[in-house]
Amino acid sequence: MVTRLLLSALRKAMDYRFDGQPQLYYLDETDFGLNAEPFSFRSGKWLLRGKKYSQAGQKPSMLCVFFHGAGAGHSAYMLEIAALVKQGYLVYAYDNTGCMTSEGRSVGSLAQSLVDQEAFFAYLETQPEKDLPRVAVGHSWGGFTALGALKKAYHVSKIVSISGFFCVADEVVRLAPKFKKFEGAIRKAMDKGYGKYGSGSLLDEIESSDAEILYIQGEADNLITKDTHYDVLMKRFGNHPRVHTMLVEGAMHNPYWTLESQKYSVTITKKWRIMQRDYNNHAVIDYGLLYCDEPKVMNAIFDFLRA
Repeated sequence: MVTRLLLSALRKAMDYRFDGQPQLYYLDETDFGLNAEPFSFRSGKWLLRGKKYSQAGQKPSMLCVFFHGAGAGHSAYMLEIAALVKQGYLVYAYDNTGCMTSEGRSVGSLAQSLVDQEAFFAYLETQPEKDLPRVAVGHSWGGFTALGALKKAYHVSKIVSISGFFCVADEVVRLAPKFKKFEGAIRKAMDKGYGKYGSGSLLDEIESSDAEILYIQGEADNLITKDTHYDVLMKRFGNHPRVHTMLVEGAMHNPYWTLESQKYSVTITKKWRIMQRDYNNHAVIDYGLLYCDEPKVMNAIFDFLRA
C-alpha cells in the first residue's frame, strides 16, 4: 500500500509537460543553415518526435545522439547541436515523452528518459545510418540519459555527460530531504513503476561497459552539486582508464556556456520569472549573450570524442 501511494505521489509531482519557457525564443536549424530531417518513433503508446541534423553536402562519418535536459526539448540545445554538426557528426536529437514536440500527457518521471532511450535505439537499428560509429552527449537530465547509453546493446563508444545525475531515486531523496525516512519505500516504488530504470545507479554500468566517459561539471553548480556527483564519481572511478572528468572553475549548471552567459541566465531568470508559470511575456533578452558557448569546454568535448 505504501509503495503504491508513494508511486502515485511521485507521478503526481511530475504530472506536467516540459514545453519550454514562453518568454524564450528557441533556435532551430534555420538559424545555423543546417539540414534537418524529421523522424519519429513510439515509446509505449506515445509518438516521440525529433530531427537528424547535418550540413548540406556533408557525408558524416560518425553519429551523435544528443539528449536534452528538463524544462524544454532538444531545441534548447541548438547551439551545441549545430557545433557538433560542424564537427562532422550526423546528430540525432529527439524530445522525450511529454516534452515539446513529442506526445505524452506529462513527463511522469525522470526515469522515463531511459524508457524513451531504449525505444530510440531500437528505432535507430532500422535506419540507414545504423552502422556509423556512435557517440552520445547530454546535459543535466540529458547527462543522466547519456550515461544510460553505457549499455553494450546500444553500441555507443563515447559518452559526454554534462552536469548529469546518476540515479533517479537518489535525486528524489536528495532534492526532497523530508522524504529521506521513506528512502527504502521510494526505491521500491520506483522499481515497481520503472523496473530496471527505477532506482538503479548508472555508475554501476561503467564496469560492464566498454564505452569511454567524459563527465563535465561546474564547480559552483547548486543543482547537480559537486559533492554529490563529481566527487562521488571521482572517489569511485578516479583512476579508471575509461572515465575522464572536467571540473569547470566558477561554472554553474550550464558549464558549456561562458561564465558571462551563465550569470546573464541567472539574472534574466529572476527578472522575467522565466521558470515560473506566472510569467511575464514581455521579457527583453539579449540572445547573443544568453547563447554563448565556452570554447574551452566545447573543444574538450570535441577532442574527447575524436580521440
